[in-house]
Amino acid sequence: MTPAWGRRLLRAAWALAVVGLLVSFVPGAAPRLTWLPGPAEGGFPERVGFVRDSPALPAAPGPLVMVVDDNNFGVGAWEVLDTTGRWWRGGDEWPALLADDGTSLVLVSEGRRSQDTTYAVRDLVSGTTTPLPQRDLRLAAVAAGVPRKWVHVNAPVAWSPDGSMLLVPLGRNASNSRAAALVDPARGEVRPLPLAGRPFGFLPDGRAAALRVSGPEDAPVVALSFVGPDEPRAASVRLRPAIPWTGDALTATVSPGGELLLVERVQGEDEVVRWFDPVTGAERRSETLRLDGVCAIGWAGDQPVFSGGDRGFGYQVRVRQLTTRGLTDLVAVHHRMQSQCVTITAAALAEGPTPMVMGTAAWTWTWYWRQVVLAALLGLAVVAGVWQARKDRRGPA
Repeated sequence: MTPAWGRRLLRAAWALAVVGLLVSFVPGAAPRLTWLPGPAEGGFPERVGFVRDSPALPAAPGPLVMVVDDNNFGVGAWEVLDTTGRWWRGGDEWPALLADDGTSLVLVSEGRRSQDTTYAVRDLVSGTTTPLPQRDLRLAAVAAGVPRKWVHVNAPVAWSPDGSMLLVPLGRNASNSRAAALVDPARGEVRPLPLAGRPFGFLPDGRAAALRVSGPEDAPVVALSFVGPDEPRAASVRLRPAIPWTGDALTATVSPGGELLLVERVQGEDEVVRWFDPVTGAERRSETLRLDGVCAIGWAGDQPVFSGGDRGFGYQVRVRQLTTRGLTDLVAVHHRMQSQCVTITAAALAEGPTPMVMGTAAWTWTWYWRQVVLAALLGLAVVAGVWQARKDRRGPA
């Protein structure tokens, strides 16, 4: 290959690199140029950057992989990612609960008063939207013994294991509701549940579960309550921690294997993660982790995945999996998005992350590597041009 051909190839490669980088800055183009997630590559991306220029969410985008609830640098919005790797921007409604398979999304429409807030289920495959029966839910609260002045319908907290029912807390305060209900959105049926406390999900056998906290703050009594749709009253198991309760907030979930997992917020940025036997109430093990708040918990096999804040980076969310080696970052979120929570479907967590340039590194410069590379290429062009001009002035040797 002659030197002339070598120079031409270098110039062509330089031009392609510059054009590709420039195109990647076009709104909405960067996510599709930097990675293409799908079933063959993984369930979710390792990085989430600015996506505020994405198109509006259509009625039927297909199954989703991820929901990002954030301030989007002051814009105040939410975004979703579908299984083809495309980002969509949410509208005036807000996401409350994404189905494990990503095919349904519960949306919240806030009213001028809290009692005017309504909920609806969007089928992301067919595009149909089904409002939850608010009136029937209020009647269910009254039937379950909730005083009329405390009757309030809260956002659904969990889908049933078969994906057909929603667990809805009923009462003025969702964290200490007087009752709950099972809602079948497809049929519009409501089943009252005598489940007091903080409903959070379902046990593997399909019974709805709640966490009840009573007693003084310095020595609380924590119990797991659970009830089936046809059972007249809830059963209860008192949880027996190996070390005394020390936190001021509890987040609960049930593992695929049936263990009860509690995240207890303690002083500072630490949480105590406790595993309990839901049958005996005995604590099996515990671990202190620096999570700085937990907004959502998922599962990758039998390992929990925590989505939580990181005040050190402007309230950006970090998604981390607890493995045998400790916490492992799964998703890095742009530090200027001011994200509040990231929800990833169970199906996507089962597939795992899609590798990306820079991986889950959260350093500031890693979010601007394309700008850095573009500046370096343009700088090389200037240096090459100056060198060539000087060579031409000197003439042939």
